[in-house]
Amino acid sequence: MFLFIVVIAVIAGVVPMLGYLGFIYWLDRYEREPWWLVALVFLWGALGGAGFGCCINTALISAVGGVFGPETANWVGPVVVAPVVEEVTKVVPLFGLIFLRSFDNQTDGIIYGAATGLGFAMTENISYFINVGTSAGLAAMFVNILVRTCFSAMVHCCASASWGFMLGVARYRHGFFRWIVAPPAGYLMAITIHAFWNGSATFSSFKGDLTIQAGACVAMLGIIATMFGLTQLSLFLEHRTIKQMLLLEAQEGTLPQAHALVVPYYLKRRRRGWLASGIPQERYVKAATLLAFRRHQASQASGEIQASLLEDVARYRHEVRLLLGQVHAPPPPGGGWGAPPPQGGGWGGGAGGGWGAAAWGGAL
Repeated sequence: MFLFIVVIAVIAGVVPMLGYLGFIYWLDRYEREPWWLVALVFLWGALGGAGFGCCINTALISAVGGVFGPETANWVGPVVVAPVVEEVTKVVPLFGLIFLRSFDNQTDGIIYGAATGLGFAMTENISYFINVGTSAGLAAMFVNILVRTCFSAMVHCCASASWGFMLGVARYRHGFFRWIVAPPAGYLMAITIHAFWNGSATFSSFKGDLTIQAGACVAMLGIIATMFGLTQLSLFLEHRTIKQMLLLEAQEGTLPQAHALVVPYYLKRRRRGWLASGIPQERYVKAATLLAFRRHQASQASGEIQASLLEDVARYRHEVRLLLGQVHAPPPPGGGWGAPPPQGGGWGGGAGGGWGAAAWGGAL
């Protein structure tokens, strides 16, 4: 019987979290993070975040119990200690990832934050499922699976994602002040969500009143919807940034204006026929997207960070032009753009100017 409970607990703990993770990863549709890096962050949440969180929680709750008594520890542990500790141990990787160039904006912060939160929830859920199954039976275990999969897991996901969102807000902003405001604000959001859920569960358990927990479930649906709305807002801002930056690039002759009106749209950019045959579509879309992101980031940065971003802008701009046939050699040292445009004007369609069929492709 114990082995059966363990198998059910592992399946119920792992499969839904991977499903959530896959959906959240799919949402990042304009410039997805490396899947293996998202997987590593997920594993950190499952192993490092949960492991360190458990050890620190146990030590602090024991200390509270030794000073104030076990009854106080039973309240303070889940409502104060767990949110304060776990919302740090979960997001440790984000403080390294945020300095990677691929960490572009708020969306990336949400993805990484959600990944580590879901990893943590997976480990915690398996532990709870086994404990309830062995102590209270299969019926109670299946109720626990339902509640924790639908709500408790989303608490960890939304809490960590909210901190990741705020780190993304700060990523390429001007001034040191952003690091003073954004991370603490994200941390406060995370522990508030976590403490609210744990507090309602603890109070409901002590009072024996399930209506309190039912109300918390309804409130969590609102929090989940809000987090989903923030994700959609972040994706819309990505879309707008790509469109604005590529339209500027089109005015400067980097790419056709028609392409600047296709690349920012997820469905349009996946269609065939808008790009000339022979141009690798996935590579071109990625180069154009990163060009837009880096140009936007450079406009918000300063000093050495801005200089580094401008180097990226030059590199991606050259790659876009190279793919369109505007240049035929790598940029020379010093940041040049390669070969000049051919005689007769225009960039790649034959004498007489214009973009030509090779750049425009088929039907737009």
